Amino acid sequence: MGNNYLTREQMKEVFKDNPEILNGLMNIWFPEKKCEYCSSIFISKRSNHKFCSESCNRAKQNEVRKEKRRIKRLEKKIEKAICFNCGKIYDKTTHNRKYCSIKCRKSRVWKIKRTREGILSKEQILAFDEAAKKQFILNLKTTTCNFCGVEFKQHKKQETKYCCDFCRKAAYKYVTGPHVKKGEVNGIN
Repeated sequence: MGNNYLTREQMKEVFKDNPEILNGLMNIWFPEKKCEYCSSIFISKRSNHKFCSESCNRAKQNEVRKEKRRIKRLEKKIEKAICFNCGKIYDKTTHNRKYCSIKCRKSRVWKIKRTREGILSKEQILAFDEAAKKQFILNLKTTTCNFCGVEFKQHKKQETKYCCDFCRKAAYKYVTGPHVKKGEVNGIN
């Protein structure tokens, strides 16, 4: 049983003497399209082509990426922070930004350098370290103790479940104490 269909090459050969039909077939096979980037008209070699050239394709992809980054920046939560140098509250645009301006950053570096060289006094050092203490307190995470329910600020980098050592020990005894039968947690099977 043979193939009853003609390939494009076979159809071109059959209709080479009839240019109207051949042009009609060529327009169906390779339609004219409008480039989505530069709006120029081009002959598409495939049905899914949207751009006239690879450079237009890359340019459009770059535009899309830039727009996605812009939207991501706008959606990003802007945190408030206290400048380590002057103590002023500012919008923190990156996770590791510590100073409200380049001037404050340079001033802080100068103070640290002078401190190491022994030029600044202890009083001067304490004065500009107050801003760093304010920043630390502002960044502490507030959570609720799992045992007593009191809200507290975490001082450690890792997440803490309990506000104090007493609550931690009491919670442990409550879960694993002598009143709990083997294979049970909190008296529940």
